[in-house]
Amino acid sequence: MAIVKEPLQTPPLLVDDRVGSIELVKHLKLACEATRLEYGDFAFFGNGPDDQILSIGIERKTLSDLVNSMQSGRLSGHQLIGLVDTYHIVYLLIEGTYRVNWDTGTIMVPRGKGWTPLGFGARTFSYREVANFLNTLAIIGNVHVW
Repeated sequence: MAIVKEPLQTPPLLVDDRVGSIELVKHLKLACEATRLEYGDFAFFGNGPDDQILSIGIERKTLSDLVNSMQSGRLSGHQLIGLVDTYHIVYLLIEGTYRVNWDTGTIMVPRGKGWTPLGFGARTFSYREVANFLNTLAIIGNVHVW
């Protein structure tokens, strides 16, 4: 007799109910639950190695919001610390045009005809380059069901 396993139910994607996150829900084709997240814009639980349940947090930043939160100290002094303390795995998604200096991990932004260092070393966080919110939605969906 063959053993039939029940398909695993994907837990809902938790979406912060504030502006900057909640407006993306209508574009996501996932089970979502709007809630107030202390850290991050999106969160969910996923399966890790050896059937360990891991918490995953996703912080979404537009390039201009990233620069502003870095300059104010909000990113490094509050948000990143909270994300790392709250979740097993943290993704920092940055929407906009930038590139990474792979030797230093520094994010470079277009200035005039060249690229200028933004001054933020991104080596300790998983990140993906996304051009717009549709790419952000695709990555969130892929990471959520991965």
